[in-house]
Amino acid sequence: MNMKGLIAATLVVIVPASLHAQEPLIPQNFLQTAPEAYYHYEPNVLECVEWLTETPLEADSFDRRTIGKFIDTWLRETPSIRISLDPTLTAFLDDAKYFEEQMTVYTGGYAAGLLELKSENGTLGKMTLSPRGLSDEDRTAGATRAIEYSIAFYDRNRDLLGRNGKLERLKKMQEKGTLRQYVEANLYRPNDK
Repeated sequence: MNMKGLIAATLVVIVPASLHAQEPLIPQNFLQTAPEAYYHYEPNVLECVEWLTETPLEADSFDRRTIGKFIDTWLRETPSIRISLDPTLTAFLDDAKYFEEQMTVYTGGYAAGLLELKSENGTLGKMTLSPRGLSDEDRTAGATRAIEYSIAFYDRNRDLLGRNGKLERLKKMQEKGTLRQYVEANLYRPNDK
């Protein structure tokens, strides 16, 4: 076999494998699973959030919708975590183009922040007695990661999304290292007046 033939044969094997490796794993039996067992899918959720954030909006919209629906369903039903949509922290979504996609990245990023906390405690993919996301520390971690994922998605899709001044300000805070403090100071607390 000559050199061109060897390279072509190698590409035939490597390229499809690398393309397949980029697709997130959505469990086929997910909808038949009781929500109490959704903790099994936590690693899948992390993988899917990463895929949605890294994949340009122009990519296959069927995959994007399917993955978004998996994340949204998991978030609605799982007893493992609770997310909070603090009005000040989500204000950048008010006039956002592709609102549904950006909201899924935000909520998925929030979930990723909480799942990363579970991972640090060695409980990712395991049942826990109380959900993550109830304490201010959890909410700060979740909202900070949600904004970071939103910034990454915005940067990757800026041509389609257009300029978002509110998100640009959050990005500057991220670059300065003050984003977490901003999030912590702006968590919605019902007793605050």
